[in-house]
Amino acid sequence: MSRIPTDNIVQLPKRTKGDVTGPLTVVHNYGGCRHAHTEVDEKKAEVTCRDCGEKINPIWLLMQLATEDRMLRDRWASMKAELSLMGERVKTKCQHCGQMTRIRSNASSTEISRVADQIKREEK
Repeated sequence: MSRIPTDNIVQLPKRTKGDVTGPLTVVHNYGGCRHAHTEVDEKKAEVTCRDCGEKINPIWLLMQLATEDRMLRDRWASMKAELSLMGERVKTKCQHCGQMTRIRSNASSTEISRVADQIKREEK
C-alpha cells in the first residue's frame, strides 16, 4: 500500500460558531414566554404580549399566525379528504352493544395526502 503525499495539504482555519457570516441568521428563542396572547395597538402600530408585557415584532406575529393558519388548513383538507374517501359515513351502530362507534378509514396516508392536496387546490 502506497503512502499519500502530505506536502500539498492546506490547513483550513477553524471557525467558531459565533464567526458565521451570511445573508440570514435565524435565532430561535426557546426559553421564556411563548407570547401566546397578544394585543395589537393599531394607532401606535405596536404588538405587546399580554402575558409578559414584552413588545413583539409585528412580522414575527404575522409569521406565527401564517404558520398556524397553514397548519389548520392542511389539517382541514386532510379531514375532508378522509371523509370523502370513507363515503361520508363516520359512525355506525355496533352489532354487539348497540352503541355508536367510529368507522376506521382504510385509506392509506399517501391517498389521504393526495386527495387533501387536491382539495386545497380546489379551495384556492
